[in-house]
Amino acid sequence: MHSKELKDLVRDAYCAIEGDTSLVARTLYEPADLVGVPEVALRRSLGVNNHLRFADIMAGETILDLGCGGGIDAVIAARRIGPTG
Repeated sequence: MHSKELKDLVRDAYCAIEGDTSLVARTLYEPADLVGVPEVALRRSLGVNNHLRFADIMAGETILDLGCGGGIDAVIAARRIGPTG
């Protein structure tokens, strides 16, 4: 499969998703992790893993979230690094 075909396939699959997908986020993350995450990010969650459960993020660190999607991981990471990160 060529790159364009693959991109089109993925784009079409994501465009076909309708409605609230917050069950995805609620399955991947602990309830305490989702406190303060915007509801709109939860409703459009299409993640496949919670990689932050493996990350040893310390206060004051700098975090770069590439391909952040709805921003759930960015919000959780920001909470962990605190105001000095």
